[in-house]
Amino acid sequence: MALTKKQKLNLIMDDFTLFAKNFVYIIDNNNEKVKLELNTAQIELHDLMNKNRFVIVSKARQGGISTFTLAKALWRALRNENENILIVSYKLDSSKALFEKLKTMQEWLPREKYPDLFPKVRRENRDEIFFDNGSRISCIVAGNKSIGRGSTYSYIHLSEFAFYSKQDIQLLSAEQSLMKGDISQLTIETTSNGIGNKYYELFMSAWKGNSKYKAMFIPFYHDLYKKQFKNDHDEAEKYHKESNKGKRLSVAELEPDEKILYDNGANLRFLMWRRYKLLDMDLQDFQQEYPSNPMESFISTGLSVFDQSIRAD
Repeated sequence: MALTKKQKLNLIMDDFTLFAKNFVYIIDNNNEKVKLELNTAQIELHDLMNKNRFVIVSKARQGGISTFTLAKALWRALRNENENILIVSYKLDSSKALFEKLKTMQEWLPREKYPDLFPKVRRENRDEIFFDNGSRISCIVAGNKSIGRGSTYSYIHLSEFAFYSKQDIQLLSAEQSLMKGDISQLTIETTSNGIGNKYYELFMSAWKGNSKYKAMFIPFYHDLYKKQFKNDHDEAEKYHKESNKGKRLSVAELEPDEKILYDNGANLRFLMWRRYKLLDMDLQDFQQEYPSNPMESFISTGLSVFDQSIRAD
């Protein structure tokens, strides 16, 4: 028997991937408003979060994890009553950018088409959306204060955690502010910021399987970037062919470090793009922005911090 319209809508609201695909709109790389179809890294993270309360993600740039997190927060707030959700960033402009993206997602919900499907906004201020089902989403800056003290949260997300000033205190405070039920979650996502800090210790412990956190790493050659960086890859391949008598890069031409990357999953398009990027940036900077493994990301960012501290007195 065919499902009724109401039954279909209920199925969509009960499944985050369907909710995102049907009701969440974003601006893509071509500056067009499109529905959010989860990329492979976002699906991987979604599956990991379905099985674990504590998740930590180390990533290359532009993997879409922040977008995923905001959509997930919005879904939870709309679907459940009395959700108290906290999104934390490391500086004011980042927090504002996240909140503006969240507001846009909320404003672009098809409320006119489905007037009774979504809870209405009861109140909105510069860093919080409060819905009439009792759920709220707040975006704050970590700063130097304890996170979440004085309240209890069903979902906390720490964005760019490696750049927080007091990581130990802030993580402890966030964990203590998390509800104790099995529906509560705490996620961390960040690019690396050298070694010798709480994030490095936390991620490596999780990566080795010695933590309540489950680790996920997104290398620069992750499948998601085939679509995300398609235009850049096209440009790099065109440049390579123009510089090599119309020939594409072959496996036989790979340098030793490229061969290792190739064996680990980086296809020739990624490697031509890597060569193209290295025309204008050194390897350390490339690895900082686009690491291929966790240790590479930590070492390159650690070296960057060290190099910047050198002064000729």
